[in-house]
Amino acid sequence: MFLGGIVYSLSPIVLGFAVWRSAMVPRRVALLLVVSGVIAVAAFLDLTLAQVVQPPMSAAAYLATAVALWPHAIKGTRTETP
Repeated sequence: MFLGGIVYSLSPIVLGFAVWRSAMVPRRVALLLVVSGVIAVAAFLDLTLAQVVQPPMSAAAYLATAVALWPHAIKGTRTETP
């Protein structure tokens, strides 16, 4: 159970590195995801300040990711098969 919580808390860090490498969004969005993941690990380890800061930080990180990716979705960069 403990290991699962740590792995789940590390997922924003992995996502941040993947977003950073993809270069589809600004680098600051990827950095925000990584910082959110680091705070998530601290929150899982029961640090009270991290438990207060982590939810709004994660919300901001995912909202920034969505806003940065939205223009790509509107352009229709996905290839469609007939």
